[in-house]
Amino acid sequence: MKRIFIFLAIILVFVAAGVLLSGPVAVNLAARQLGKVFAGSAVSIREAKISPFRQISFFDIRIQRQPAYSFNIPEITIRYDLPSLLHKHILKVSLKNATIDVKTPKENILVFKKYLSLGPGGAFVLGELELDDLTLNVTAADVLFKARMSAAIDPQKQALRAIDLSVSLLKSGKITLKNASLRAGGPKQRGEFLIGEIQYDKLAGTNVKSAARLEDGVVFLDSLSGQVFNGEIAGRANLGLSAGSPYFAHVKAVALNMENAVDDLKLKEKFTISGLMGGEVTIAGRGARLDKLDGEFAMMEDGGVLVIRDTRFLENLASGTNQPLDLLVESFRNYRYNTGAVAVKLKEGNIHCDVAFDGEAGKRDLNITLHNIH
Repeated sequence: MKRIFIFLAIILVFVAAGVLLSGPVAVNLAARQLGKVFAGSAVSIREAKISPFRQISFFDIRIQRQPAYSFNIPEITIRYDLPSLLHKHILKVSLKNATIDVKTPKENILVFKKYLSLGPGGAFVLGELELDDLTLNVTAADVLFKARMSAAIDPQKQALRAIDLSVSLLKSGKITLKNASLRAGGPKQRGEFLIGEIQYDKLAGTNVKSAARLEDGVVFLDSLSGQVFNGEIAGRANLGLSAGSPYFAHVKAVALNMENAVDDLKLKEKFTISGLMGGEVTIAGRGARLDKLDGEFAMMEDGGVLVIRDTRFLENLASGTNQPLDLLVESFRNYRYNTGAVAVKLKEGNIHCDVAFDGEAGKRDLNITLHNIH
């Protein structure tokens, strides 16, 4: 979506540069150019006000192609001065109180580009794009997104200088996020990151928060904390804000309740386990891809009880270990462990979990593989 704002602003810059003394002509030419970019849409601009050699403002811009999209922009202001024009440089383009609605419920959001006819960027250079209280509502086959945002963008570096984002709802794939916000300025300005609720598949977290800073288009979360499975997590993370950017997180967990975990993940029919677990995990990747997962966890304090009910899992375990099935069923019927450890690692696109328990009835080792997690 950021490309739309940038090209929209640049197109209006080109129009304004040639019509600095005629508001009605500027309106007609801008509407015509926008009609070329948003082919098949209805475009209207109420008026333009020009301050020669300083700025030009367009008011009540509407671009609509129902039901696919609707752009309502109360004001766009293009700022320049004579030296900047002579050097083909525009100082700033500001969009105020814009509302953008995109509805492609049967198509993925990337298909939206078929509605655009974007030509070459032209000879002018845009110094800064400012978004002031933008409302964005996106409904597509692969994403549902409702947010409000103010931001300062460097189009040349394609990077954010500052952001104030409030997300009421985001759903994409297995991820659901509610009541989130991010406020961050430059590398020396302390901001804030909050998530009320976040869920990946059946794994849920609440009250996630951190101090935040923004540097070269990357958000750094240096004091990350939250709640998962009635336990506490703490760590640090960083995330690039452009599409396909890398991400990294290192998180420590304390007193995760395993009964709550089984409950939340809806695994009671397969197994139950009691006890508290702690440890740490590192994850890294790019875009939606997971490239690294490396974690070690241990059961805390007094151990707990493990009961495995999943007969297919026990059958596979019996086949892999050459042990009698009835012996395995009995050994996991009500197994009391004193210590337990879990190692998690990503190998060749599969997640490998090595689980080791030790109790009065002896040791129990399990190897679990989740295939093709991408």
